[in-house]
Amino acid sequence: MFLLTVQLHCLICFYHFLSTATFKFSFYVLFVFLISWLSKETFYSFVGIAILSFFMFPGLNNRGIIPSGLNSMAYLLTNDSIYRISTVLFLWNVFAIVFLLYVFFQTRSRFLKRSE
Repeated sequence: MFLLTVQLHCLICFYHFLSTATFKFSFYVLFVFLISWLSKETFYSFVGIAILSFFMFPGLNNRGIIPSGLNSMAYLLTNDSIYRISTVLFLWNVFAIVFLLYVFFQTRSRFLKRSE
């Protein structure tokens, strides 16, 4: 029984590490790309990441809605659901992709109207 519990905890740690790290990394890449695409200024990407990093401080992201700091292994020691954390990060990625597609199509339609 003890061995089964240890194996289960190891699988949960492995799932949490891989899924949240993948979702968070992809969100940061999309976030920086989106800011770079909209502003053409690299400093704004740095400011955006700094603002997201600010919410990693304890007490600023209590509800776990902002996608920064959610891949911490400390969440495994609390009562927070790792599946809820993965879902939040996944939804932020979907939101970023939808917004990125919207920006691309707006830019494309503006470009096509200019060329006519």
